[in-house]
Amino acid sequence: MSRYHRKNDIWPADNFAAHVWHLVAALEDIADLVEASKIVEGAEAKATLIKKTLIELKSFDELVGEFQATLRADAAGQLDDNQRASLESALRTYHRAIQPERELLGDIRNTLAGHRHSLPDERQRERFARDFRAWGEWEQRLVSLEQECTLGRWLSVINAAVAFRNIVVETSPGSWFLITEGGGQLFIPLRIEPGEARSQ
Repeated sequence: MSRYHRKNDIWPADNFAAHVWHLVAALEDIADLVEASKIVEGAEAKATLIKKTLIELKSFDELVGEFQATLRADAAGQLDDNQRASLESALRTYHRAIQPERELLGDIRNTLAGHRHSLPDERQRERFARDFRAWGEWEQRLVSLEQECTLGRWLSVINAAVAFRNIVVETSPGSWFLITEGGGQLFIPLRIEPGEARSQ
């Protein structure tokens, strides 16, 4: 959940707001991991933080897909034409930036980072049992994937994710509710100030 929204007692009241909530939260984690990778000492520690960043980036990409599905299914017509055009343009820009990297991003997440399939799967191991050299190839594959885990390698994709998040926040689709000091809940359409969300 988004620290910014939680700190301000702002909670999503519909699907669009929930998407904003999750997109902001994913970028909060990415920003923290990137900043930590800049100050930590040691190449291995930096690579570990970038691997964790890439897990979050892959999750962000999946959240964008869910957001896009909701946008396409907006049967209630919550968005006006300008909002829809802005969001559709932002989606196209984001997809152009990340599409060339999606396969590698998934491979890093599934093999090295989140899912840790660092050993070949059962089908692959049948081949490996007959060809010992394949184990060396597998090790080289892991090494090559680790070499892709640098901040410089992924900075343009991270920036594309931030730019997309900013447009979604500025467009502010969805409705939110605010928890008041008296404990009651007041449902209101709530615009999040872009500068506040960006600062996180």
